[in-house]
Amino acid sequence: MPSDDEVGRARACFLADAPCPPHIRNELLTSWRRSRLAGVDPHATGVLFRPLTVRPAVAEAAVPVLNRLGAEIPDTVAVVLGDASGRVVERRANGRRIAAHLDRISCRPGSSFAEEHVGTNALGTARETARTMIVDGPEHYRDNLFGMTGVGLRITHPLRRRTVGVLALLAARSTDAALLAALVGSAVREIEARLSEQASSRQHRLLETFLSRSTSGTADSVVALDPDLSILSTTATALLDPADHAALWDWARRSAVGAGDFSGTIRLSGARHLLARGLRVHDGEG
Repeated sequence: MPSDDEVGRARACFLADAPCPPHIRNELLTSWRRSRLAGVDPHATGVLFRPLTVRPAVAEAAVPVLNRLGAEIPDTVAVVLGDASGRVVERRANGRRIAAHLDRISCRPGSSFAEEHVGTNALGTARETARTMIVDGPEHYRDNLFGMTGVGLRITHPLRRRTVGVLALLAARSTDAALLAALVGSAVREIEARLSEQASSRQHRLLETFLSRSTSGTADSVVALDPDLSILSTTATALLDPADHAALWDWARRSAVGAGDFSGTIRLSGARHLLARGLRVHDGEG
């Protein structure tokens, strides 16, 4: 492992557009390049802040894991959950010193730590890579992040197979990064398992509702939808083309504002129009 001085000199060479020493990790150098292409100022201290008006679904699965992890880790370590865009959603920082440090760098819910906004960092750079990302001291792109070691890992939805969040542990420089990496990996696997359980529970509830509606004789065509699944009655299958499923889901997602029934007209392929009535299905959690 290169020393802080060696990394610092390599970073200075990079920022001066001079050749970097060969001992710098490829993923780190690639992240520095992305940060520069995004126009990140290495000496800036501000962050992009957008208040959290809607809580992302990953938080529902992650919060119990964050609470347990936050109670188990030393008070020199903080737990940070980011959404798919790299914006901080939750944080757990029990130690006064680490909490104060996070406040100084504006790492709080609503702040974007995406790589394109603050450069190389554990949360934002893990979002760009498929494996655990360790960023230590001067490996960060911005000066104000030098005082910490961070380890991050993407959270992938087990059914959708896409990134739904990032989990990071941020700590004082003396902390063992290998231990943090093991903790992050274990916690992410637990969150992904909870996402899988929740998806199975929701789809079971969706199927129950579909069966009760399609056998009640009150509708000619019945469709049950969520982001991962479409269930169609025989008449609905004949009525809808595959291209219509996305339009139907988009209409349902926008129209299901409250808990009751909703209705409207949907434009389908082939300039057809469909009069539809919908019902939002609840599973007790959302």
